[in-house]
Amino acid sequence: MPHLADKKTPHLMLSPLKALGDFLLIVLKNLIEKQSTDSTPKLKVILMSATVDSNLFSRYFGGCPVITAVGRTHPVSTYFLEDIYESIDYRLASDSPASIRYETSIKQKTSAVNNRRGKRNLVLSAWGDDSVLSEECINPYYVPNAYQSYSEKTQQNLKRLNEDVIDYDLLEDLVCYVDETYPAGAILVFLPGVAEIYMLLDKLAASYRFRGLSSDWLLPLHSSIASDDQRKVFLQPPENIRKVSYTT
Repeated sequence: MPHLADKKTPHLMLSPLKALGDFLLIVLKNLIEKQSTDSTPKLKVILMSATVDSNLFSRYFGGCPVITAVGRTHPVSTYFLEDIYESIDYRLASDSPASIRYETSIKQKTSAVNNRRGKRNLVLSAWGDDSVLSEECINPYYVPNAYQSYSEKTQQNLKRLNEDVIDYDLLEDLVCYVDETYPAGAILVFLPGVAEIYMLLDKLAASYRFRGLSSDWLLPLHSSIASDDQRKVFLQPPENIRKVSYTT
């Protein structure tokens, strides 16, 4: 950081703090300590975050002051995945990309077509009954005893869920459910990247709830969007139109 060490930069603002690496924090601390021995103006470092332990970082930087911006908070309700499954009566299809599938397991079961049991397995597979075919297809993070109070469908969903894959069908059904159930308000969806934003946007634009004029209010929000398009997320949609914003 030569441009910071030359004392021509009076302030450095970094946000969010949780995104900074340990190496950068070490370099900043060393730079501040080095400048403390000089009589020239010092670099002022401003670290911003809404979630980290401010006292911890204050101690790390030698007891630096902490400024708290008090604002209005909104009530937040937390729903876990199993609660969502129950609320919208969702079924994770066995052929979904978000479903754990062992091709070798399926081949082993369907190869026995010449015997009675093999024929039965093929029929069950064709009709989507995974009770026979999915015994080996278990989510390694699935804990059966933790979900005994939930429906059999929800337990099967959790059992076959691939937690490393986004279930876009679930997201589509959930957004449509919120649109049907809640009379007013916008929907904000957080996704891990730009590609994921447009994957879900395209699915919703083709859905029964967001075709036509409603699709104009499916709004992606990321750094590559033009400023005029970014400002659209703050506008009020027409009556009976739901605004859905997607961001990272």
